[in-house]
Formats: sequence, structure tokens, C-alpha cells
Amino acid sequence: MKICRTCKVEKSDEDFKGRQVDCKDCMRKRRSRGHHSIGAVIADIYRGQIARSRQRGHDLPDYNLIWLRDWLKGQPLFSILYNKWVDADFDKWEKPSVDRIDDYKGYTKDNIQLMSWRENSDKAKEDRVTGKNNKASRAVVGTDKDGVDHYFHSMHEAERRTGALALNISNICNGVRGKTAKGYKWRYADEHEVKNEE
Repeated sequence: MKICRTCKVEKSDEDFKGRQVDCKDCMRKRRSRGHHSIGAVIADIYRGQIARSRQRGHDLPDYNLIWLRDWLKGQPLFSILYNKWVDADFDKWEKPSVDRIDDYKGYTKDNIQLMSWRENSDKAKEDRVTGKNNKASRAVVGTDKDGVDHYFHSMHEAERRTGALALNISNICNGVRGKTAKGYKWRYADEHEVKNEE
């Protein structure tokens, strides 16, 4: 047992991190007043949106920091996520995050939603698997023995649905080996086919 320097309450050793003289609760509160404060988190979110918009070649957000701050503070979920993040000792996966609803568009007032970093990451993975976000994948077409074309938003989707290894599909599409795998002739989907699927 020892007494916390800040709150002056005697607590067990488990309530302290290593040799710290302040208990975990007081350390957490101190950090939340600094760069972990609500204002700092919102400013960090907005700076990130500006940087990612430039990296992706999108227009900058159609709102400013003041609008984003008011929008976030008006969302009941924001307080819940923020408090959960503080309680999790600022685990990055629990931090509030602003995600784009349509990942092909920029940050606009009608294209943002609030969630945790973990939910944002999980959504990105799910969107890649389902083909909703196909930017990191390349669509392929497998033509079966009857001459019917089957569209797949990625080689991994084709692998899951046909059993043909993604590596083999890639090699065929790139002219490295053969023309068929698992009974399908493989080629990259052309732009017209991709747009029709969208």
C-alpha cells in the first residue's frame, strides 16, 4: 500500500504503475487534460483528415475545425467513445474516429460517421472482403467451360468462390503461366465490366 502524491489516497500497489508516485487514475486524469483532452482529440482528427485528403487526391473537407467540433460534441456517441478510450488507458483502438461512409469520396458533411478506431479498421477489412472497397484489389473474370463469364471483385474472392489459388489466378492474368485454373480461364476485368458491377 502507498499514498498517491496527487489524490492523497492510500491505495494498493496494483493501483500504481511501477514506481510511479501517482496512482493510475490520477495519471489518466492528468493525461486527459493535455494532449488527450477532447479538444486535442478533435484537432487531431481534423488534422488527419486534411493530411489523408491530400494523400488520396481528394478535395479538402467541406467543413472547418469549428464545424467538426460542434458536430462531434452534438453526437451522444462521442462522449461514450471518448470516456471508453480514457477508461481503456488511451488504447488507440478505442479512440474516437471519424470514418467516411463512402470510401471513394472525401470528407464531407454528409459522408462522415463516428466510430472507434477498432470499428473503423474492422469496417475497412470487411469492405475489402465484400468488394465494397475495391481500391486495393483488382477485379478478375473467370470464364467457365460453357463460355460464361463470372465476375469477381478480387482474386481472393475468386479463390474463395472457385477454389483456384489467388497466386495462380494472378500468374494467369499476368501471362506468367497457363490460361486456366480450376476449370476457369482467367483475365483481369476491364473498366467497363468494373463499372457495370458498381
